[in-house]
Amino acid sequence: MPISLLTFGDAKLGRSFQDWGNEFVYTMGANFDFDKADYGPPETIVLAIVCLPPEMAGIGNGTSLKRGSLEFWSTFEADYVAFSSCLPANKISAVATAFVGAIQQIPEKRMPVEAKENFTQATRLAAASLVAQPDRHPR
Repeated sequence: MPISLLTFGDAKLGRSFQDWGNEFVYTMGANFDFDKADYGPPETIVLAIVCLPPEMAGIGNGTSLKRGSLEFWSTFEADYVAFSSCLPANKISAVATAFVGAIQQIPEKRMPVEAKENFTQATRLAAASLVAQPDRHPR
């Protein structure tokens, strides 16, 4: 049961949000293996991170089971205002907060507390690494 990441954004920031999400996953790879995460249930965990302007937002945070495709989705809205900032630290914080929020709302029967803590720690380490290495920031 791997963990997958999907990012959704508007026409203005969607591609940039996807690039930052991908860089986070890559950076987290040293401390958390998305492909080998296995917690028991057969479903793939899908982290659906959404970054939409406040006037378009409304998807809301939550979880759902897609039985037909054997996926358990955790959807979480990122802070659009923070992500649209020109400051990389704000972008990093918005993505990190959304990742952690999406993981924390997954029920323990699908992901144990220890795994959530490992993911949260890997997210914090990735955020610190990205802040310290501006040459790794997506363009």
